[in-house]
Amino acid sequence: MPPHETAIAPIAARRTRIEEEELTVALEHVRTALRGLAYGTVTISVQDRVVVQIDRNEKLRLDRPRGR
Repeated sequence: MPPHETAIAPIAARRTRIEEEELTVALEHVRTALRGLAYGTVTISVQDRVVVQIDRNEKLRLDRPRGR
């Protein structure tokens, strides 16, 4: 194996592990955003394969009195 490949392999493995940890954290935040959401949206923004923002927009549905 050429020397440059052996030097890159640990970096690639470490990057994959870090990406997996970031994904696990991001998924927990998504779960939190979804908890208790009856009506609305959860939007996930990604840049360079990394979750950078999670928006939660909740809609409140009001019952209107009938006959108006």
